[in-house]
Amino acid sequence: MNKTPYRLTICLLGVATFAFIPSTARATVIDASVAAEVKTSEVDDDLRYVNAQGSGNGNFTSYGVLQFETNSLAGTSSIDSVALSLTQANAFFTNDGSLNFYITNDTSTDITPGVSALRASDTSVPTGIETGNLETLTLLGTGNFVETATGDVDTYTFAVDAAVEGYMLSQISAAGPLRFVMTAGEPDTSATYRGIEASAETFPPNLQVIVPEPSSAALMIIAAMGLVACRRRNNG
Repeated sequence: MNKTPYRLTICLLGVATFAFIPSTARATVIDASVAAEVKTSEVDDDLRYVNAQGSGNGNFTSYGVLQFETNSLAGTSSIDSVALSLTQANAFFTNDGSLNFYITNDTSTDITPGVSALRASDTSVPTGIETGNLETLTLLGTGNFVETATGDVDTYTFAVDAAVEGYMLSQISAAGPLRFVMTAGEPDTSATYRGIEASAETFPPNLQVIVPEPSSAALMIIAAMGLVACRRRNNG
């Protein structure tokens, strides 16, 4: 009896089984250590709110800078994606519209509310960020703010490319902070969110760093090794 086809079938079934095991991921959740709302006249020291408002909303232009400490991420070796969760804190001037989300490698500019020299600009449409501030800014992606109810949580998830992943891993390795910037994506946007002083019914901004589980990578390696072994056995 020729056992070669039988052996090959068993090997291929084993590899296929590994291939169809769904990949898993884990997320480390970190609350913001600083949530700065940069306005045209100040960096607001009212820590209850962090808004992103375009220059056409009729109130004032502002953008948010969110900082997260990375101690809990020590040992991270790869990152799939990140997610920012923000709690709605709506006001009379809240207005639906698009948002832009960036990561910045400027972690030295003082963003302390009530102290920082940063200012938003009505002429920098729609983001409000003055030229040269918080550079280098890398766009993670866009989202759409829709007013629902105070206390509702909006989560914006973004895949990270190799450059962003490399930067984030270098910051984590050095125990440095990560800073994200949230701006209006159009002049009429007025997204109103809770800051780091959260009330009983709302939560501060948080960052979820989504990391692939080592077991998924291990399964892929095992499957590949199994296929090689099958080929060698059946060619022997």
